Order: sequence, then structure tokens, then C-alpha cells
Amino acid sequence: MPKTLPTKERLAQALEELHDPRLAEIVARARAGVYDDFETTLPFPQATLIGELVELSHFKFASRVMNGEFDATEEEGNAWLASQQVLKEFFE
Repeated sequence: MPKTLPTKERLAQALEELHDPRLAEIVARARAGVYDDFETTLPFPQATLIGELVELSHFKFASRVMNGEFDATEEEGNAWLASQQVLKEFFE
């Protein structure tokens, strides 16, 4: 069991702490991995999140995202890399 919460859950919980009902969809997308460095299908997930936060005037939180507070951890990156069969074959 991981010692820390996954980044996407830390993001969702931090967004919930803003107590803004307008963020409900963003929180749901965060939990679904839409803004996650490795789970998303978006080309620039954090830029998308920052834009959505700025539209709702959550400038301080957008700054936290820009400053890397919700970047994937090294462990998450390593887990993703280990799950990529094509990359495993390339590096073998």
C-alpha cells in the first residue's frame, strides 16, 4: 500500500478544500485522472487545469499547479514506465 495518496487524489482533495461548488466537475475529472501526467489523454493536462482554474478566479490554486505541487511523483513515473510494454522491450 502506498505511503502517500496518488497525486490525482491529492489534487482532488486540495480542490475540495476550496469549498467552491463550481469546482465539482474539476474535482471529478481530477479523481478520474484527467489532469494526471500519466493517465490523461490530454496533451497538456496541467495547462488545461490551470485555464479552468483561472476562468473561475482561483489564481492562487492555479499558481500551485504551475509551481509543480501536483506533478506526478517519481514513484508514479516509475510505475507508469514499468507498465509500458513497448518501452520495456525498447530498453531491454
